[in-house]
Amino acid sequence: MSRHIVLFMMVILFLSGCYDKKEVEEQAYVVALGLDQGKEGKLKVTYQIANPEVGSAAKGGQANEDPYEIVTFETNDFVSARDTSNAFITRKVTYEHLDVIITHEDLAKTEQFLRLMYVTTKDKSIRRNTKLIFTKEPAAEFLKQNKPILETRPHKYFQFMTQRTNETGLVPEANIQRFLTIAEGDADLFLGMYASTVQEEENKRANEDEFLAGQINKEGGNPTQFIGSAVFKEGKMIGKLTGEQTRLALILDETLNMSDIITTYPDPLMDEYRIAVRLMKSKSNKYKMNLQGKTPTVEIKIPITIDVLDVPSLKDYANVEKNKKLLRESIETALEDNLMEFIKMTQHEFKGDPFNLSLEGRKEFLTISQYEKFDWMNSYPNLIITVDCMITIGEFGKQIKTPNLNVLKD
Repeated sequence: MSRHIVLFMMVILFLSGCYDKKEVEEQAYVVALGLDQGKEGKLKVTYQIANPEVGSAAKGGQANEDPYEIVTFETNDFVSARDTSNAFITRKVTYEHLDVIITHEDLAKTEQFLRLMYVTTKDKSIRRNTKLIFTKEPAAEFLKQNKPILETRPHKYFQFMTQRTNETGLVPEANIQRFLTIAEGDADLFLGMYASTVQEEENKRANEDEFLAGQINKEGGNPTQFIGSAVFKEGKMIGKLTGEQTRLALILDETLNMSDIITTYPDPLMDEYRIAVRLMKSKSNKYKMNLQGKTPTVEIKIPITIDVLDVPSLKDYANVEKNKKLLRESIETALEDNLMEFIKMTQHEFKGDPFNLSLEGRKEFLTISQYEKFDWMNSYPNLIITVDCMITIGEFGKQIKTPNLNVLKD
């Protein structure tokens, strides 16, 4: 008899595992969380809540429903905000599918932002790989004005947008884990994704990647632009980088995988034209450091492979060896000049490096105490850094032979 009682009790224990389960239609999935400064020290929180029925086979006759709902309210923190929101949201709010945290740059420039990021580590439902996006306008306004056309489901839009801009190097890879790791390391600068829905009235004329979000002159489509990065020092935003500067940081950074970058350089034979090339890093950077003397030095060798995609001047760089050598040397010089100018800017303006150079530098010290005594953050502005780009020219596209315009005119 006792054996049956024990068996009965074990069955009851297993059956109790679903007592707190929630059906999909009973939960409100926040896919984007907006953070702004509220009044009197409060936090203004914006939820973009996905409608799981829109865009799915199970939507049935709900074709007229919106794909998401956006609500904004003030609270003390975004953890307790979930219960507060149930005063006007019928379903249980959850962060389990939270993909991005969008923060207004005014809030990112305060100490409150670092505290908020540490709050995320306490909440079990917020993943460490949640992406961090920083905006020129308030996050609430950004979410309201962001109207993707091709992607009706908001989580797919942010997934595709951040993935593609990461691949092209227009914005850096940025998430909670990386932010906290760099902030606690107190040696390097963190780069966050920069975006905006506000287009500047007088857009500057520049090359393809020399912009910040909102500066690209465009018409039609979704007003949102992802380009550039927000720079953080010790957990607080201190400045911004353009898309070009962000790409230069990625070339120097060995902790991130750089995909192929398509950009242009002046044509060495006809400088009124620009040659389109694809930059690829085939191997890791090589470092030579001397950090023990009075004048610490760092030499960086960067192997780059380029494919020539477009030559508007129609000069023959593929078959004329002299022209090919001239093109390679011209791009090497231009890239080295850009990198050196960027490094000097980070030394003088930011007083820190946004490409994790300290990870290579700490290898030069025998003990942790020696590395800490060197004080990388304060020593970086005084480092003498040189860059050597070793470029290899790969392909010249499908058609190698260059047409002769004079023959065509005849």
